[in-house]
Amino acid sequence: MSEGLHLMVRVNAAVPEPYVERCWLLYTQASLLLLLTRRGDAELALSEANSLINLPECETMRPYLLLLRGEIEGAIGDSQKAESLFREAIDQYTTRGQLIEVAHPLNSLAMLLLGEGRYEEARVCAERSAALLPGRPFLRQAALDTLGQACSFLGSLDRARECWLEAATFALECGAWNFLASSLEGLSFTASGRGRNETALRLHYCALHVFERIDSHYAEPLASRLDQLIARVEQELEPELSRLRTQGRELSAEDAIQLAEAEG
Repeated sequence: MSEGLHLMVRVNAAVPEPYVERCWLLYTQASLLLLLTRRGDAELALSEANSLINLPECETMRPYLLLLRGEIEGAIGDSQKAESLFREAIDQYTTRGQLIEVAHPLNSLAMLLLGEGRYEEARVCAERSAALLPGRPFLRQAALDTLGQACSFLGSLDRARECWLEAATFALECGAWNFLASSLEGLSFTASGRGRNETALRLHYCALHVFERIDSHYAEPLASRLDQLIARVEQELEPELSRLRTQGRELSAEDAIQLAEAEG
């Protein structure tokens, strides 16, 4: 990540004029700086990018730049500004007839709404996002994951399960291991909600194993509820934990999806 930031800095230095490329690079640089917890530097890059976004040269890419800016504002903690930017990006893409591109800011808006507890609004946005992406599995899986979370918060576990089964299958086909692990965590949540607690733990331990392999972790809005559920189920099934943990970690991705489909 640090290497990527250094590259961005060098490219920015090579593009000193206020062109669209510089605006995009500054937003990307701000994102990387936030990931490196350098908030002050990130805000400086964000401020410079914001001064360029309304230039005529940025017109063709403005909806995408609004989306990038919204993601950064949301990461900084200004949810109100982020929501406004996502909605503006949606409107501009729609006005231009770029309906597939609308799916990205719709999903970003849905994730923001999930974080604010506005679950029904999030569900509507995620449904719209997923509906715009038939035949585009790599893009659709993100919307399906968001939709699965929204439905879980609303108690619609059957619909959430459908979303995550589809997303897990897409992720396996695309080799998108982070999405696969996230989908398995979602399926763990729905399995437990449907009374299949041993299946839930096997899927959870399989997901943890996948996350370990890619040096990542589950950090979605549903994470705290999932953690509470897993802690409760582990306590209930304590005598079986060693067996279930071993079985879960030994599952292949294909077997995990089949297990989720059958739910034990």
